[in-house]
Amino acid sequence: MVIISKAMAITKLPGPGEGQAASDVLGSFSDADEISRWALEGAADSVSAGIISGRSHQKLAPKSYITGAEV
Repeated sequence: MVIISKAMAITKLPGPGEGQAASDVLGSFSDADEISRWALEGAADSVSAGIISGRSHQKLAPKSYITGAEV
């Protein structure tokens, strides 16, 4: 998700709204606490932009390989 976030920055694709914390964006996922601290902003950017939807509405599965269905 961090790589996707960096690609978003290069292409100037907007991420989360100004003042929106990563914890607010990721709070609906029950496994958000499994996201490494260094990857929080990238994960939030990817979810906020609608690029990543997670395994379900409750699970992001940050420690698993991403699938085509999640993108």
